[in-house]
Amino acid sequence: MLHRPDPLQYHVILDETILERQVGTPAMMRGQLSRLIDAADTEHITIQVLPQSGGATPAAEGSFSVLTLPELIEDFGYAEGPGGAVYFEDRARVRALLERWGILTGL
Repeated sequence: MLHRPDPLQYHVILDETILERQVGTPAMMRGQLSRLIDAADTEHITIQVLPQSGGATPAAEGSFSVLTLPELIEDFGYAEGPGGAVYFEDRARVRALLERWGILTGL
């Protein structure tokens, strides 16, 4: 979906600590960081890093996604946790996720 002729727009926010925590070998880590850098060089992908120095943010509440589809379909939310995955269609819950997103993208 991200490599097709008309790719999706993708904006991801990563906590700085995830980039520093070693998972796998140093060579694997270098490869993963290299792929992130390459992806960030494309017009349709935005990678934002939340610095540790920023303190507590709405990201501390856990990861989530907001999916925006064609105009006829309303935005919906998605979150994962230890209990599994949940989709949100309720307008108030989606609006709350969009507010969290707005705060995070403004940092």
